[in-house]
Amino acid sequence: MATIKDIAELANVSRGTVDKVIHNRPGVNPETRNKVQQIISQLNYKPNPIGMALANSRTVTRIGIVLTPAYNQFMQITINGIQHAAKNLKPYGVEVITRMPAAVDPAEELNILRGFHEDGINNIALFPLDDPYIINYANQLLMGGTSLITFNSRIQEIKSLWFIGQDHVKGGRTAAQLMMKLLPQGGKIGAIISSEYMTCHQDRLNGFEKKLSESPLPYQILDVKPNEDMTEAAFRITLEWLRDCPDLSAIYITGGGVNGVASALKYSGKAGQIKLVCHDLLPDSEQLLREGIIDFVIDQNPFEQGELIVTTLFDYQSSRKIPSQETCSIPIHVRVSESL
Repeated sequence: MATIKDIAELANVSRGTVDKVIHNRPGVNPETRNKVQQIISQLNYKPNPIGMALANSRTVTRIGIVLTPAYNQFMQITINGIQHAAKNLKPYGVEVITRMPAAVDPAEELNILRGFHEDGINNIALFPLDDPYIINYANQLLMGGTSLITFNSRIQEIKSLWFIGQDHVKGGRTAAQLMMKLLPQGGKIGAIISSEYMTCHQDRLNGFEKKLSESPLPYQILDVKPNEDMTEAAFRITLEWLRDCPDLSAIYITGGGVNGVASALKYSGKAGQIKLVCHDLLPDSEQLLREGIIDFVIDQNPFEQGELIVTTLFDYQSSRKIPSQETCSIPIHVRVSESL
């Protein structure tokens, strides 16, 4: 079945232009309008009746999204995906409100959730922190009729409609397998995780440790330190390891702050000698991959996740059909310098 995206690509115009032609809105020159109309006819495109009804109604669908702090580049790209989807759905009466706490703090996240509820926002996407008060309140919202999905970090106790994210245990196992190829004789590895409140990082670490333990070679996790996705903390942790463990072989970082690790390695003259594996292809990690300081990046496409967060809640609000699967699993992509 043809989509607006298909029509836009064939006509070499934006989706917004196609939407204007479909709904006979002004702002499109006659030549472009005729071209788009011909493609619509050739593809036998039929607009979604639910979307048409929403577009012609005065009802506003408000979606509230609870993110993690803005200093993490992963969140910045996720927001780009959210904004892209929100722009495409604006003609259908969709309003997207995002909230970001200043720190990884369960109390602050709980306040954001309460604020959404008090404002009458009944469609919520939550990056949940692993905290009993968060879990309890999220389930209360669900029982009260709020359409709530979770993304990136999965918490089994939250009975959300859907989870969007990667299998992080598998992601951690993938990172370990790559690390084993970098250290074929074994070695000492330092691990930096984001926060104890984020299950995605605990899952990655668990998968990483389990995969290494299955090898007969002498792999040793030297230490595990949280950095709250902060570059400065990652820099300090790495310097301490380099000072206290001269035979450190590699570093595995599950979340943000990889630039801090790289800066410490450069400062100590160890860049390229200490192996480095991280998650998420972001501006910092992409540049460090090109420089040969990072060896492998396990990517999960935050832009796509951002789009899915919005479109999933919109589709559910439109049709009231629960997705056939409980999870939208984001594929694991291994990035090396040559693949950029």
